Amino acid sequence: MRHRHALHILNTNNLPSIGFLMDHSLNPQYVRIGIPSLELAKDLPYRIYNHEGVEEFDKMEDYQLNVVHAIYNLYEDNEEIRMQNINTFHMEWNKRPNLKILSDW
Repeated sequence: MRHRHALHILNTNNLPSIGFLMDHSLNPQYVRIGIPSLELAKDLPYRIYNHEGVEEFDKMEDYQLNVVHAIYNLYEDNEEIRMQNINTFHMEWNKRPNLKILSDW
């Protein structure tokens, strides 16, 4: 339901879902906003595809930042899910010998 609402917000504001919403690599039941942090959003270029399907990068305008904040606020802040994601990340990290050595060090 929240995902459909997020897509509706993007479509209403003529923004593509590609580049804004992406699969969550640690939790296939969720998508994530393709921005490392909301504080950095105004300074980071985001990926869009023009009408010819060519990838372009652009900085966000104020209304786009408001859209990102609106979508971000749709999703729950669930500590249990966050911890599951952290644990999954650590499991993936430890599958790589060089990173595991670094972690153990």
